[in-house]
Amino acid sequence: MCGILSVWNKKEPLQPGVLVKAVETLHHRGPDAKNTWLSSDKQIGLGHARLSIIGLSNGIQPVSNTEKGIYAVVNGEFYDYLKIRKHYEKSGYKFTTDTDSEIIIPLYLEYGTQLFTKLNGEFAFIIWDERKKQMICARDRFGIKPLFYVWDKGNFYAASEIKALLALGIRAEWDEHNASMIFQGVPSLSGSCFKNIAQVKPGHFLVVSQDTLTEHEYWNFTYQDSHQKYSDAEYIALFREKLNTAIQRRLIADVPVGFYLSGGIDSSAVMALSAKLGKNLQAFNISFDNEVFDEEKFAQELASHTGVKLSSIKVTQQEIADSFSDAIFHREGLVYQTNGVAKYLLSKHVFDSGYKVVLTGEGADEVLAGYPSFREDMANSLGGLEKEFLFDQLKESHELAGAAFISEGSYNHTALKEIKSKLGYMPSLWKMSFDVGHSMQTVYSLPFQEIVTVCNPMLIFLKEISLPNIQNAHIVNKSAYLFCKSFLPELVLSYLGDRMEMAHSIEGRLPFLDVEVVEFANQLPIALKIRGLKEKFVLYEAVKDLIPASIYQRNKHTFSAPHAINDTEKKSPLEVHIHDVIHSRDFIALPFFDQKKAIQLFDTMKSKSKRDRMIAESSFNLMLSAYYLDKHFIKSSES
Repeated sequence: MCGILSVWNKKEPLQPGVLVKAVETLHHRGPDAKNTWLSSDKQIGLGHARLSIIGLSNGIQPVSNTEKGIYAVVNGEFYDYLKIRKHYEKSGYKFTTDTDSEIIIPLYLEYGTQLFTKLNGEFAFIIWDERKKQMICARDRFGIKPLFYVWDKGNFYAASEIKALLALGIRAEWDEHNASMIFQGVPSLSGSCFKNIAQVKPGHFLVVSQDTLTEHEYWNFTYQDSHQKYSDAEYIALFREKLNTAIQRRLIADVPVGFYLSGGIDSSAVMALSAKLGKNLQAFNISFDNEVFDEEKFAQELASHTGVKLSSIKVTQQEIADSFSDAIFHREGLVYQTNGVAKYLLSKHVFDSGYKVVLTGEGADEVLAGYPSFREDMANSLGGLEKEFLFDQLKESHELAGAAFISEGSYNHTALKEIKSKLGYMPSLWKMSFDVGHSMQTVYSLPFQEIVTVCNPMLIFLKEISLPNIQNAHIVNKSAYLFCKSFLPELVLSYLGDRMEMAHSIEGRLPFLDVEVVEFANQLPIALKIRGLKEKFVLYEAVKDLIPASIYQRNKHTFSAPHAINDTEKKSPLEVHIHDVIHSRDFIALPFFDQKKAIQLFDTMKSKSKRDRMIAESSFNLMLSAYYLDKHFIKSSES
């Protein structure tokens, strides 16, 4: 796992010092080695910051085949690389490193941009083809690894993180249109918070030539809602087999591999299956000073059950408040929750414990319909008494969980009716987005309110994605598709994943997002994903014999940091932090908010219902993150 960058400067020669400075901004992604390469005409530059995991002693990048004029920098992991490597060695190809990254060169030489069918992993890479005078920039199928770029008057810049682009001379300015989409709960598929800085979309690659930039899709989600081909038992056995293989692939490393263990079914399944494959395994858990959100007892129970060592850290609200700014510096985007800050602190603990690699449970909720909103959609797909009965059960289970809640507002808004007409239903996940966006409406400045008024983020998003892929899919699969195209890369894989892990040089590996696991899951009958109130049914059944009964009997309990604002007189550290920021002079300078309106919303928080407080708290987290993005990037770019 590393940090990568490239520059194609067509008008004036590149200065080596600029490349070195930009790579240095990615030090946290690759503290073990740094290197740059400059073409003979000084127009093309590549940079790499290395986190040594495979091929510890000889993995310097760029990797290259100078005879063919191919140079590449890679971030991430290519699984099954040994099999591919042996194939090319038998054909006479000479490898110069022991890393998995180098297979990209012979694959590209043989298959060109058709090579993606041979790749299974978490990756982003950049290839410079000297003979064709073109640059290829690609990102994995799901968006696990980040890759940003700028196409500016024919010059091209790309990097793992935005801060490296700024070091290359790109100016940071707010993109108010993209910000308005995020504030309304629907992140852009390809944009960022910053003007002219875009992302390579998951499952896509760019081809950059002397005068053109073209984008190509190489993979997308497809769903098959057909009759049941196998018995339940056969589906469950096949799923376990594929997940087990995905885990085996991700245990290969030249350094120790650890595990994140929350106590939920996802990480517990990964941990339990891994425990059958190896001994002396180390798991890491985060606990909170609020028992409602603390899952340590479940993690400890699973660790004891499987004979795994568990290292748990207790995080306080004060620590979350103190680390919010640093987490946003690494996130480089707007956020509506503090869960990622907690993950930032957990990743630091893993680094301090001497680990570079962890297996995580992310991705299971998206491919197996694990979120409460998916169960709500399932209930809405039913009719009559069956729908009413399931909805009552659903609401009761959410109230017992203490954190999740079903949508309860009025959704007859014109913008939502337009979405319903296009999809055939109104996704529950977007009802929540609408609720957060409605709360944000109360704090906008008048100029920004005009921008938001003409922006229907859901409609914009639907125009960016391939709707025919889900035309005939069950509505739960439709919602999963929408989630996988938006919140999965932007929230789960970035804010709760790569950016918080790599802030402390930790590589996260995700067995549930193995391409073979995902493509199998996408063909499962809906009843194997949601059965009654039981989400991820196939997963629970697949590991039933390996986990404690207490974990098997639990329904989804979303990982969540404690809320900042409650109905007591005592102010939490996060509440104090919010108060100080929205009363500050720098907050006034933000182009989005009216300070008086923000203060008024804050002052009425204690009198709101629990549900309304949770929604409004999302608004304050968005405000806080905008404040720190402005401080870290906009203002520093101006100076």
